[in-house]
Amino acid sequence: MTVKLSKSRLQQITRRFPDSRVLVLGDLILDRYLFGRVRRISPEAPVPVVELERGEDRPGGAGNAVMNVAGLNGKVWVAGVVGKDKAGERLTAILKRPGISPLAVVPDPGRITPVKTRVVAVPQHHQVVRIDQENANPASGEIRRKILGQLEGVISRVDAVIVSDYGKGMISLGLMEGLLKLADKRKIPVGVDPKPGNFSFYRGVSFLTPNHIEAGEIAGFPAETDKEVEKAGQEIIQESGCRYLLITRGEKGMTLFEQRTESQKQSVKERRPSVTHIPTAAREVFDVSGAGDTVIATFTLALIAGATPLEAAQIANVAAGLVVGKFGTAVVSRKELMEAI
Repeated sequence: MTVKLSKSRLQQITRRFPDSRVLVLGDLILDRYLFGRVRRISPEAPVPVVELERGEDRPGGAGNAVMNVAGLNGKVWVAGVVGKDKAGERLTAILKRPGISPLAVVPDPGRITPVKTRVVAVPQHHQVVRIDQENANPASGEIRRKILGQLEGVISRVDAVIVSDYGKGMISLGLMEGLLKLADKRKIPVGVDPKPGNFSFYRGVSFLTPNHIEAGEIAGFPAETDKEVEKAGQEIIQESGCRYLLITRGEKGMTLFEQRTESQKQSVKERRPSVTHIPTAAREVFDVSGAGDTVIATFTLALIAGATPLEAAQIANVAAGLVVGKFGTAVVSRKELMEAI
């Protein structure tokens, strides 16, 4: 099934974003961009020589989800771990801006802050190379207990929690169990942008937003065609117990699964989740980096603002269509989103 929803209704929902409060917990990454011009090939090897002109640092990973919530005028708290290093200091400083509360950004002397450095040739914005510095060892139990303790003090003040799992060691089964226990007491929804290798951690969350490649990895088979995506989604929603599942599919748009309330009178067929295919809203794809962060941020804010899951998915689809037209890990403003709708 595909649908088209009322523009006035979607804009009405978007106008409520400033009243929404979100906690983002996950892997904090520093995205570093080095921009320069290429005028020659190195005499030492067949590689371009990039004449450095400027550099730029942006929050990546869970930090990009935070920036997307803030860009849409939602209020956001952030929790995660950084290394006790210059990159961690830089990332923490960037996150200290209006609308963002770095609740539990904990420096760990035993870790390094993940840094993704991209060397980019301008003006075409062609990525020449990416250099990653990271250590994906699990965060210590002490760090996780410290973060959970701080979450306990703020969780009653938020409307939803986003878990941004980039597989860098922040998210664990114990941390998820502690978080879900806190959230369940207060009936606060928890959504996860998942990492397939950590899928077993997510049982009991409210919703998941994998891309189609991640959905295929979780299900154990490719999720490319509508039929394959529907099969994978049904398995994921059954295994995780989540209420909603939004699979992003690049140029094919998105597919939303909604779990029906089970009743003893329902047949097995009636208990299967409803499935809606949403065509892409992208006009031009420039860079898909961080698009998943935009999707879960927008989907979450829309649900908080009173949208149905289908309305929230439609709004997230528009936001994703905007952000893939930008370079690098980028955000969509609420004004841009409302104009696009």
